[in-house]
Amino acid sequence: MNAKGILAVWNDCSKEYMTEYETWYQSEHLPQRVSVPGFFCGRRYEALTPGPQFFTYYEVEDPAVLTSLEYLEVLENPTPTTRRIMKYAFLNMNRTVCSREVLVDGASGGCAVTLAWTGKTPAVLSSEAIAKLEPQRVEVWRAASQNNGLSAEESIRGVGDQKISNAILLEFMREEEALHASTTIGGQGWRLLATLRS
Repeated sequence: MNAKGILAVWNDCSKEYMTEYETWYQSEHLPQRVSVPGFFCGRRYEALTPGPQFFTYYEVEDPAVLTSLEYLEVLENPTPTTRRIMKYAFLNMNRTVCSREVLVDGASGGCAVTLAWTGKTPAVLSSEAIAKLEPQRVEVWRAASQNNGLSAEESIRGVGDQKISNAILLEFMREEEALHASTTIGGQGWRLLATLRS
């Protein structure tokens, strides 16, 4: 698998819709997304440290998959449940299409740390500092240019999604490693909830 693209999503969820949101994400949303041609995998996390409640990323063949007719068809024709979740459950949505560079190609772990930024790369992300954390896997994501306007799904959420320009993903086997890394680099720690492959 050579996934050159990433769809990165950070979000919160309304407390009153949490049960419905979880059922929808696991039984409808993840399977629907990874069934789109060019999608390889979806990985979903919950927060270990303060910040957004959830982080999900999708590995795609190329960023262009996220402007393909097949994917846009899904975005423009949300199911009734998706419409309800997008309108009432999703909060503080940050969604960015990225190109992907793998720096350390190791096994995926059950915990992760993300640090997203705009502008200059934070000094804490030197290769020496990252190596000291001993992650299983390291990826750098850079925003890919897209000017498609608001999709039907994004319009239902009411406002345009927030965007990042860059992010780094560090994967670890254990929570204590992720918590240490999040403190060291100032990123957010995550625990894996689900992985689904196409």
